[in-house]
Amino acid sequence: MSIDHRPKAPDRDPPSLALAGTIGTDGYLADANAEWRAVLGWKPEEMASVDFLDFVHPDDLDATSDMTASALGGVAVVGFTNRLIDRDGDHHWFEWSITPSEDGPTVVGLELTEPADKSRALSESNRRGRSSLKTATIGIVTADEGGLITGLSATAEEMFGYESGDVIGASVKLLMHPSYRDEFDGEMMRYLDTREPTIIERGRQFEGRRKDGSTFPLGLAAGEIVIAGRSSFIGAAEDLTEKLSAQAERQTALIAKQALLVASQAALVAEYTSRAKTAFLSRMSHELRSPLTAIMGFAQLSEMEAETPEQAENARTITSAGGQLLTLINDVLDVCMIESGQLHLSMEDVSVGGVVRECIDSIDSRSGELKMELDIPVGPPVFVRADRQRLRQVLSNLLSTAMDWTPSGGKVVLALSAPDEGRARVAVTSTGQGVDAAKASRLFEAFDPGAADHIGSASLGLGLPLSAALIGSMGGTIGVETAHDEGSMLWFELAVSGPRSASPARDVPIPGVSSFGEPEVTVLYIEDNTPNVRLLERVLEHRPCVTLVSAELGALGLDFAASHKPDLVLLDLHLPDLQGDEVLARLRADPATEHIPVVVVSADANPDNAQIFADAGAEFLTKPIDVRRVLGLVDDAIAAKDPD
Repeated sequence: MSIDHRPKAPDRDPPSLALAGTIGTDGYLADANAEWRAVLGWKPEEMASVDFLDFVHPDDLDATSDMTASALGGVAVVGFTNRLIDRDGDHHWFEWSITPSEDGPTVVGLELTEPADKSRALSESNRRGRSSLKTATIGIVTADEGGLITGLSATAEEMFGYESGDVIGASVKLLMHPSYRDEFDGEMMRYLDTREPTIIERGRQFEGRRKDGSTFPLGLAAGEIVIAGRSSFIGAAEDLTEKLSAQAERQTALIAKQALLVASQAALVAEYTSRAKTAFLSRMSHELRSPLTAIMGFAQLSEMEAETPEQAENARTITSAGGQLLTLINDVLDVCMIESGQLHLSMEDVSVGGVVRECIDSIDSRSGELKMELDIPVGPPVFVRADRQRLRQVLSNLLSTAMDWTPSGGKVVLALSAPDEGRARVAVTSTGQGVDAAKASRLFEAFDPGAADHIGSASLGLGLPLSAALIGSMGGTIGVETAHDEGSMLWFELAVSGPRSASPARDVPIPGVSSFGEPEVTVLYIEDNTPNVRLLERVLEHRPCVTLVSAELGALGLDFAASHKPDLVLLDLHLPDLQGDEVLARLRADPATEHIPVVVVSADANPDNAQIFADAGAEFLTKPIDVRRVLGLVDDAIAAKDPD
């Protein structure tokens, strides 16, 4: 009897080495193939000249002897594991499959390069004469050339839920899901016809099927052994459930890590973008407001110094146009801040009636031929939770819009009511054509020029969209009600809150000679913009007792303040050498200047600036400057110099 391997196609990887042969009744190995020498160093004739047990590790002799006796008795053995000694005296682990035959049991051994437990003891309790030792995840399935099972290893039994005796003689297709059986047949036939690697020599993944009908991912690779012209197949089966699960977990963890990385990068980009946008808005505010400082400041002076009614009217026109431009700039910047999430609100309990009266007073001079009416109920003042500055901005926008909608001789009514418990409503009603109800909702959408077409206005600007965003940010609602040819009503509602003691309004003296006398007062203006300095020079001509000193650099201003100790410091934020906040910090840190009143004057209209600089020990004024406000601050300095 001879043992050989079927010839393989050229240029293909060889199959895994397998020891093959037969055991005679005398216990000697016959027909040993060449792999015995390749693996153990023994020549086939050397293996055939001595008892097979002479090559077995001493610790495995008893179990191997029992296995051999079982095989010679006609019992198929699959999955038996022992150690053989090579020519150099080293041992090798093997897992054996033994198939009874007329010429003696056929043995096939696969080397275990990394057994799960090299110290494991062999058991004599296996009723088929096999070791109870199982590899960690690999099960051995043997089959004849017809694809009929000849044995299962213990691991394979556990994997599929069958015992060897239950499946010997059954097709190996029993161990796989029916949907894969035709495919398996096709691969086997192709291999037998062409000897091209398919599942044989290459392996692939199937869906395994257990005895109870459950399925699992099965990795199956097989090799062919030819003994005396007869083929048999040894298959290595692996349950891939844990491996695929671990792979999926690693993939999920990788995806999560990548998602976290992407999120972190997005957060960094968003933070950078937010900072860049904040810096842009601050600079844009400064660049747009600075020219208006000179324009509106000199216009106010011209109105104050006008010699004829015509000159005063011209100056008022300039001031009014500058105010409209300033409002547009403010609205654009506010919309940008809202869209970028940079708008910050200072929420407090605000008297609605007080804000209403402030707005009426500020626009009364612009009402012209319109009739303005107030409808505020008698009783305790109504307070709402809001940002006072932003609430006044919203109400001013609604009043300005109503005035634009009202024709000459018409009427604008501002009313305060409580439609629901816990809510306060402010409504501004205008007479006139009214707003097309179909287009009313578009009034609160930014940059929608079509919204103004139906009321004959060139543009609604950004007042209403901005008001809607501000009211929404303060937790309120806003809307419009209209009737054709009867007028329109703009309204907003806010939650009512508990009253607080209101601070008395400050009386600012009108321009003219100060009523406090004329002590010598020095005002230091740290400003690098020459028109702004000239404007303040002209303003202070109305206070002859004041000496104005200007410094273009922050460092020069600090030196002058320390040596001359002015009575008031007006400080710009954007200077060529130092930022204004740093100059302020140095003034407050120097004992010689820490007591000097400082007013920061800047075109940066960030609403948080007032509180920021108040915390730093300074007041804050926004450019373009209000001439009356500046004179009021100067009068405070005069009064502090000569309180009597």
